[in-house]
Amino acid sequence: MKRREFIAASASAAALSGLGSVAMANAPIKGKAEHVISIWLGGGMGAIDTFDPKLLGDPSTKKAGSYYKGVDTAVPGVQVCEHLSQLAPLMDRVTAVRTVNHAVIDEHAAATNFMHTGRPVSGTVVYPSVGSVIAHERGAADEGAPPYVLIGYPNVTRGPGFLGARDS
Repeated sequence: MKRREFIAASASAAALSGLGSVAMANAPIKGKAEHVISIWLGGGMGAIDTFDPKLLGDPSTKKAGSYYKGVDTAVPGVQVCEHLSQLAPLMDRVTAVRTVNHAVIDEHAAATNFMHTGRPVSGTVVYPSVGSVIAHERGAADEGAPPYVLIGYPNVTRGPGFLGARDS
């Protein structure tokens, strides 16, 4: 293969490589989930003591760890804390977010807002929570049931934002 042929072939391959992602971006995404239960443990249990157990580390190296043992779950290679043993067989139906980070150091409120709305805090716009967006887009599953329920203390990060009270 000559140099010019190689460059032409490489350029064609590079140009065509993005076409699949463009087509996929325009295709409607069909999910299978009918309902979602999201458990937000802000200030709650630590991950190493619940859904991401780690063996107790060496205190001299300041390596974090749990006093509790891990138990196997329905998902090979995934363990939960021994105190969640009744949940372990159901973990194939759970999406546990184990690793999250953000660029705002020591600012849990900003990170919480981002987790609930998918956006950074704005000085002018109050964005709706993910639950409120789903309620707005999908509506209620049944006529007598609300499309979104928040149990616990309400705050702007979990509310309807600019969508209004109908989607709270």
